[in-house]
Amino acid sequence: MFKLISITLFLVCSYCVQPVKKLPHIDNTIRSVVVSEVIPFPDKNGKFTIYDTLTIPIYYYQGLTAYKLIYRLDSLDSLGNLARSQSKYHFFVYKKGDASGYYYDSFDSRVATKVSADSMLKNGIWCEANNLYAGFSENIIQLVSKYSNKDSGTLHEFYTYRRKIDSTTSGNFSLSFSDKIRGIEYSLSKELDSLKGMKLYHVRMEGYTQYQKNGKTIYDTLRIVSDLREIANEDKEEILGCFTRYKKDCFWKE
Repeated sequence: MFKLISITLFLVCSYCVQPVKKLPHIDNTIRSVVVSEVIPFPDKNGKFTIYDTLTIPIYYYQGLTAYKLIYRLDSLDSLGNLARSQSKYHFFVYKKGDASGYYYDSFDSRVATKVSADSMLKNGIWCEANNLYAGFSENIIQLVSKYSNKDSGTLHEFYTYRRKIDSTTSGNFSLSFSDKIRGIEYSLSKELDSLKGMKLYHVRMEGYTQYQKNGKTIYDTLRIVSDLREIANEDKEEILGCFTRYKKDCFWKE
């Protein structure tokens, strides 16, 4: 009897001291960045005097990426004056490496369209079509100055350029890099990020062109500013709902 009790206690104690398997850690952090670009538009005289800012917020969550596409709908009255302005949002969500993702209409939560990720990123989202590094091969580039700030972890470079095939076009541009922006997939230039070992977060370009019109030489100045910055996530509930919807639509398995 004593022997039987001893064996039973041994088995019970052995079971109790078995190591508890740790559940895999799930990171519920949503990281948010905003990509913006200031670009020129021609006025009624063909001069580039009008500037507008394009902006796309991008969100990262558990290996997923969501692009928030903002459209502004303006209504004019009979005199051509702005009578009403309304913003409309769409989301494109996908998992890196997947051939497709889902496109959502925020005005109709029932609408979910499965689309090609490659087509969407190349043709539907303006910031993904950026190919800044190509300018280094298409132009004659000269580095004018550079400086770094160890406290802020930044590097700034200033260049001049002249077109190889069109000597009437020249200008300058500046590049700013940071070693503080980590774990963000989006890049203004993956090639430059790789070369510097830092994230390119600010680009300012100024180009000068000249051409003949009515016997006169016309000079135009074009400015483009591209910017990437990480921001605090102020609409977490909305974005989390978007990612949750995506998981449901693609039969996500944790």
